[in-house]
Amino acid sequence: MANTTKRTKTQDILKYMKRYGSISDPVARNKFHTNRLSGIILNLRRQGYDIVTKMCNGRDEYGKNTYAKYYLNSEE
Repeated sequence: MANTTKRTKTQDILKYMKRYGSISDPVARNKFHTNRLSGIILNLRRQGYDIVTKMCNGRDEYGKNTYAKYYLNSEE
């Protein structure tokens, strides 16, 4: 039997944030096909990750004028 480990979107987003330091709603929609980034961020915060939210101005592909960008504070 093969060892198959299914990664969740939460794990994928955490890995992305650890690599790049932040993620925004538009990136999460395009790269991870999720419309609920805020819920994933909430789960990560509940797991103890220190994540800061910054609201950004600018038009995304859906015509929104503002969107959230989340920054993972360094663990070191």
